[in-house]
Amino acid sequence: TISGATPTTTSGGSSWLTATPGPGYVGITADPTGLQPGNYAGSVAIASDAANATSNVPVSFTVLAASPPVVRPGVVNNATFTGDTLARGDFPALFGEQLTTGDALISSNAPYPTTLGGATVNINGQPAPLYYVSANQINFLIPFDALIGDGTLRVDRDGQTGNTVSIKIAPTSPKLLLAANQAGQKVSVSQGGALLPVHAGDYLVLYGFGFGATVPAVPTNTATPASPLSNVPGTNNVFFGEGGLFQNPVSTPPQFIGLAPTYISAFYQINVQISVSAPKGSAVPMYIQGAVGTTN
Repeated sequence: TISGATPTTTSGGSSWLTATPGPGYVGITADPTGLQPGNYAGSVAIASDAANATSNVPVSFTVLAASPPVVRPGVVNNATFTGDTLARGDFPALFGEQLTTGDALISSNAPYPTTLGGATVNINGQPAPLYYVSANQINFLIPFDALIGDGTLRVDRDGQTGNTVSIKIAPTSPKLLLAANQAGQKVSVSQGGALLPVHAGDYLVLYGFGFGATVPAVPTNTATPASPLSNVPGTNNVFFGEGGLFQNPVSTPPQFIGLAPTYISAFYQINVQISVSAPKGSAVPMYIQGAVGTTN
């Protein structure tokens, strides 16, 4: 039973840190209003009838001076959050400071705006569609007609120009996000481990980003039509099992690989039936390889 919560600060006065006991918890608020830029520290002493009596919770945070937005190098893919090559039509995330000064915002429907929360992402000088904007993260779309090769990215906010970072754009850079069964239940994890079991002969639906242009083409920042289907060209196979020396994963051609109907034109869908000869186990690796490259 919590009997009290007492905040104490070592810098910045005492008004920025408050604590309110609740039933089984303590709400702690750090308010930067009126504080100068710098590092601030304090603690909250929580009194209770527990055996360890008073528990002290340290609190620290940094107040930054208002400035133009700052993007950290290393724009990442939203499926794996790895900072490798991006693709035309990709859906990446960038990170930084003061990307917006307001609350986090999410675009509800396509087409996504090119300015959200006062922020604009410029790829090679051209504004990109924005899905999510917060103070430290922005999710955006790379146009299908983006220049291949080395490029630049910059975030501007409320008329203030941010720094420029380097990116690399390829025709494809495919990444898998998840796999689901026919009931729509997630049956995969990116780092192994058991989830819902699937069986030889079952049909799976995989989703991902970065598979590149389709036939027919779908314009950037639009909802993909349900008809006709937009297919990724070339030969690509789904592999079940670990690849490597003395290991032979089982390959299966997908029934469909292309943009997911009705979703934003950066979201890809792969339909595949599990081969009867696929290896069995609680954590069987699965990936796609072919004309698009090799996924995670």
